[in-house]
Amino acid sequence: MLQIFNFEESPLFDQEMPTHTDHHPQQEPANAAHPPPDVTDHDLISQLGQALAHAHQPEQIKAIAARLLAEVTERDRIAAEAAKAEEQLRNSADRYRTLLNSIDEGFCIIEMIHDENGKPIDYLFVEVNHIFEKQTGLRDVVGKKVSHLSPLTEDHWLQDYDNVARTGQPMRVENYHAGTERWYLANAARVGHAGSKQVGVVFEDITERKRFEQRQALLLQLTDALRPVADPTQIQQTMAHTIRDFYKVDRCFYAEIENGDAIIRRDACPADLPSIAGTYAIGSMRLFNSVLDAGKPFIVTDAHTSPILDEELRALCLSLQIISFLDVPVIKHGVPVGILCITHSVPREWDDFDIELAAEIAERTWTAVERSHAQAALHRAEADERVRKVMLQNQQETFKATLSIQEEERRRISESLHNGLGQLLYGIKISLSHLTCDQATADPNTFITHKQYTDQLLSQAIRESRRISHELIPAMLEDFGLKAAIEDICKQFSNGVQFRCKITGITERLDGYLELAIFRIVQELLTNVIKHAKATLVWANVKLQNEVIIISVKDNGKGFNTTVGKRPGIGLASIRSKMKLMNGDVKVITAANEGSTVKVTLPLQRTDS
Repeated sequence: MLQIFNFEESPLFDQEMPTHTDHHPQQEPANAAHPPPDVTDHDLISQLGQALAHAHQPEQIKAIAARLLAEVTERDRIAAEAAKAEEQLRNSADRYRTLLNSIDEGFCIIEMIHDENGKPIDYLFVEVNHIFEKQTGLRDVVGKKVSHLSPLTEDHWLQDYDNVARTGQPMRVENYHAGTERWYLANAARVGHAGSKQVGVVFEDITERKRFEQRQALLLQLTDALRPVADPTQIQQTMAHTIRDFYKVDRCFYAEIENGDAIIRRDACPADLPSIAGTYAIGSMRLFNSVLDAGKPFIVTDAHTSPILDEELRALCLSLQIISFLDVPVIKHGVPVGILCITHSVPREWDDFDIELAAEIAERTWTAVERSHAQAALHRAEADERVRKVMLQNQQETFKATLSIQEEERRRISESLHNGLGQLLYGIKISLSHLTCDQATADPNTFITHKQYTDQLLSQAIRESRRISHELIPAMLEDFGLKAAIEDICKQFSNGVQFRCKITGITERLDGYLELAIFRIVQELLTNVIKHAKATLVWANVKLQNEVIIISVKDNGKGFNTTVGKRPGIGLASIRSKMKLMNGDVKVITAANEGSTVKVTLPLQRTDS
């Protein structure tokens, strides 16, 4: 800003000019003033020229020059510091953005918007990282409100983020977001000091994990519900109602296919819809024929427009008010044995999760129905060899399916360790980094808050570990075979107990279900020894001889008395149950304080390749 020069008020002169000749120049006061900050270099030069024009003594000229030099030097120093600070700020911002764009999680800074009563009604996106779009599906969000980008955003998200902004307390939450149709694990913290309306959120799309958990919960519910049921009609009824409630559809049923007929024993539907339970000739069921001809899931999202329906089939669906449906055939050895049908009276999208889950439910339903038929046939069985062989085949098929399902569940649960427990432990690590002695002394309240938050994470981790603390898939068996797997469990159990494991006669890989059965039997027997025998030496032998698998586990432990009338333990009872299904045998030789020997024989049944 230009200023009109006033000699008396010039900042170059903050003391009276001498009016006499003095050979010793006056000392400049220590508090000599500098020109005001808004004096430009042009103004300074102008003032200098006018001051020099009025100076009459050399001392005055020297004083003016000294002041000018000091001012120029100071201005250069300030400019250099400002440039350095600006460069540091720019580098810091670059590092900040590089860090945010390098993480796998989404990140955003939002600013809460309130109504006149202070109630949170919306929030504005201030900043996001590159992964944000992939995690949410939302694009070009900076400077826009969530109500415009995702109108279905629930109030609980606004309430949670507003609470973080108001209290300054960090938050960790798992919840569903209807606007993006995804589940998120979000960690939120206030940005800035008290009074700030901005919240930083680091989040991860956990939809796949939540769907997996939902799938596991449904399959566990279905398994528990079907386990005690032996009647095929009740099996179909239980399955149909469970699946209808899960998918939230109008109707669900399972049709057994036998001798060219579709047998629907029970269906689940609202009270205002008629039941379609009954026996129908496949040849008269055009919809079933289409499903079986496809040989794979038959999916229609809207019968009005679906291109896979011909006009006759479309008219049939519309007349039955079947607007969208998911039909899954069950094919065994190239022969259709059942169809799972899930139908709805309004259009609906069926995603991969729906289709894969329906396919697994269809398989489980078939397994349960076959098991019930096998049990019924067992009750009716006589000395007829043909009936016995059919029953044995059905039982073995059921056992194979059960083992396969169990191992698949273990595999998938093991994969969830990283997504569940791993994330909790990572959060605990971050939270623990804030718990320092200095903080405990300087700010006890914040220290206690961080400690409580860490305790909450630890509690969650404990609950998560309990949920997945059952045995997982034996990877050693899958990768290296039965011999390596048995030797590995012997090593695992060798803490304080000496194991002598021997596998003979098995020179090639057996069928997967048979290897798994042998491995689980050996594992169960060794576990029983460790838990109950108090042994110091254990012999474990697995031998293939004359097409018979012989498993023998012997220990020098305390043994047990077989004459006291006690029922066998769960482990031994489980082995006997499996051997009964696989036409095997279990023998126990033991006495008190004389150790025990368990011998299991199992006929080798090879699958034709």
